[in-house]
Amino acid sequence: MHSLTYISSAIKLMEENELLEILKVAREVNSKLGVTGLLLYMDGTFIQTLEGDKQVINELYSKIIKDIRHRNTIVMIEEQITDRVFTDWSMGFAIRDKDLLEEMGIQDIRDELILPEDTSVVTRVMKSIYNQNQASL
Repeated sequence: MHSLTYISSAIKLMEENELLEILKVAREVNSKLGVTGLLLYMDGTFIQTLEGDKQVINELYSKIIKDIRHRNTIVMIEEQITDRVFTDWSMGFAIRDKDLLEEMGIQDIRDELILPEDTSVVTRVMKSIYNQNQASL
Protein backbone atom coordinates (compact mmCIF):
# COMPACT_ATOMS: atom_id res chain seq x y z
CA MET A 1 0.00 0.00 0.00
CA HIS A 2 1.28 3.44 -0.96
CA SER A 3 0.51 6.94 0.33
CA LEU A 4 1.30 10.25 -1.36
CA THR A 5 0.54 13.71 0.01
CA TYR A 6 1.04 16.79 -2.12
CA ILE A 7 0.38 20.49 -1.86
CA SER A 8 -0.47 22.92 -4.65
CA SER A 9 -1.75 26.45 -5.26
CA ALA A 10 -5.04 27.05 -7.08
CA ILE A 11 -4.64 29.42 -10.02
CA LYS A 12 -7.57 31.39 -8.57
CA LEU A 13 -9.72 31.23 -5.47
CA MET A 14 -12.24 28.45 -6.02
CA GLU A 15 -15.99 28.76 -5.59
CA GLU A 16 -17.82 26.08 -3.62
CA ASN A 17 -19.50 24.69 -6.76
CA GLU A 18 -16.09 24.31 -8.46
CA LEU A 19 -14.73 22.45 -5.45
CA LEU A 20 -17.77 20.17 -5.31
CA GLU A 21 -17.29 19.30 -8.99
CA ILE A 22 -13.64 18.39 -8.33
CA LEU A 23 -14.78 16.25 -5.40
CA LYS A 24 -17.50 14.49 -7.45
CA VAL A 25 -15.04 13.50 -10.19
CA ALA A 26 -12.35 12.48 -7.67
CA ARG A 27 -14.77 10.22 -5.82
CA GLU A 28 -15.90 8.52 -9.04
CA VAL A 29 -12.36 7.96 -10.30
CA ASN A 30 -10.97 6.90 -6.93
CA SER A 31 -13.79 4.40 -6.33
CA LYS A 32 -12.97 2.69 -9.63
CA LEU A 33 -9.23 2.66 -8.87
CA GLY A 34 -9.43 1.54 -5.23
CA VAL A 35 -7.95 4.83 -4.02
CA THR A 36 -8.82 6.48 -0.71
CA GLY A 37 -7.77 9.86 0.63
CA LEU A 38 -8.54 13.37 1.77
CA LEU A 39 -8.56 16.69 -0.09
CA LEU A 40 -8.20 19.91 1.89
CA TYR A 41 -8.81 23.35 0.46
CA MET A 42 -7.61 26.44 2.34
CA ASP A 43 -8.03 29.82 0.64
CA GLY A 44 -6.36 28.82 -2.61
CA THR A 45 -4.13 26.02 -1.33
CA PHE A 46 -4.83 22.32 -1.85
CA ILE A 47 -3.37 19.51 0.23
CA GLN A 48 -4.32 16.01 -0.81
CA THR A 49 -3.40 12.56 0.42
CA LEU A 50 -3.93 9.57 -1.87
CA GLU A 51 -3.72 5.94 -0.71
CA GLY A 52 -3.68 2.78 -2.80
CA ASP A 53 -1.56 0.66 -5.09
CA LYS A 54 1.74 2.43 -5.83
CA GLN A 55 1.42 2.25 -9.62
CA VAL A 56 -2.18 3.49 -9.49
CA ILE A 57 -1.22 6.38 -7.18
CA ASN A 58 1.71 7.37 -9.41
CA GLU A 59 -0.45 7.33 -12.55
CA LEU A 60 -3.19 9.33 -10.81
CA TYR A 61 -0.68 11.87 -9.51
CA SER A 62 0.78 12.23 -13.03
CA LYS A 63 -2.69 13.27 -14.21
CA ILE A 64 -3.23 15.57 -11.23
CA ILE A 65 -0.08 17.59 -11.87
CA LYS A 66 -1.26 18.30 -15.41
CA ASP A 67 -4.54 19.82 -14.15
CA ILE A 68 -4.52 23.51 -15.15
CA ARG A 69 -6.59 24.58 -12.13
CA HIS A 70 -3.51 24.54 -9.91
CA ARG A 71 0.24 25.05 -10.00
CA ASN A 72 3.32 24.74 -7.75
CA THR A 73 2.56 21.07 -7.08
CA ILE A 74 4.99 19.61 -4.56
CA VAL A 75 5.06 16.10 -3.11
CA MET A 76 5.35 16.53 0.65
CA ILE A 77 5.16 12.93 1.82
CA GLU A 78 5.48 9.69 -0.11
CA GLU A 79 5.70 6.41 1.74
CA GLN A 80 4.76 2.78 1.94
CA ILE A 81 2.01 2.16 4.50
CA THR A 82 0.68 -1.03 6.01
CA ASP A 83 -2.88 0.23 6.51
CA ARG A 84 -5.01 2.94 4.99
CA VAL A 85 -5.77 5.99 7.13
CA PHE A 86 -8.82 7.09 5.13
CA THR A 87 -10.41 3.65 4.90
CA ASP A 88 -13.99 4.80 4.35
CA TRP A 89 -13.38 7.70 1.96
CA SER A 90 -12.90 7.40 -1.79
CA MET A 91 -12.12 11.09 -1.25
CA GLY A 92 -12.87 12.96 1.92
CA PHE A 93 -13.11 16.70 1.57
CA ALA A 94 -12.81 19.67 3.90
CA ILE A 95 -12.59 23.41 3.48
CA ARG A 96 -10.54 24.99 6.22
CA ASP A 97 -9.28 28.44 7.10
CA LYS A 98 -5.77 29.38 5.99
CA ASP A 99 -4.76 29.36 9.67
CA LEU A 100 -4.51 25.58 9.34
CA LEU A 101 -1.56 26.06 6.97
CA GLU A 102 0.29 27.95 9.69
CA GLU A 103 -0.56 25.19 12.16
CA MET A 104 1.14 22.74 9.79
CA GLY A 105 4.15 25.04 9.40
CA ILE A 106 3.37 25.91 5.77
CA GLN A 107 3.85 29.44 4.51
CA ASP A 108 2.29 30.83 1.34
CA ILE A 109 4.37 33.81 0.28
CA ARG A 110 3.54 35.39 -3.09
CA ASP A 111 2.60 32.14 -4.83
CA GLU A 112 5.55 30.28 -3.33
CA LEU A 113 4.89 27.55 -0.81
CA ILE A 114 7.43 27.11 1.95
CA LEU A 115 7.11 23.70 3.59
CA PRO A 116 8.06 22.60 7.09
CA GLU A 117 11.15 20.46 7.56
CA ASP A 118 9.10 18.03 9.66
CA THR A 119 6.10 16.99 7.56
CA SER A 120 4.76 14.64 10.23
CA VAL A 121 2.55 17.50 11.47
CA VAL A 122 0.78 17.44 8.08
CA THR A 123 0.03 13.74 8.52
CA ARG A 124 -1.24 14.33 12.06
CA VAL A 125 -3.56 17.14 10.93
CA MET A 126 -4.94 15.09 8.04
CA LYS A 127 -5.58 12.12 10.36
CA SER A 128 -7.20 14.42 12.90
CA ILE A 129 -9.59 15.83 10.29
CA TYR A 130 -10.50 12.29 9.29
CA ASN A 131 -11.10 11.20 12.86
CA GLN A 132 -13.20 14.28 13.68
CA ASN A 133 -15.34 14.15 10.56
CA GLN A 134 -15.45 10.50 9.58
CA ALA A 135 -19.24 10.33 9.71
CA SER A 136 -19.92 13.64 8.00
CA LEU A 137 -17.66 13.64 4.95
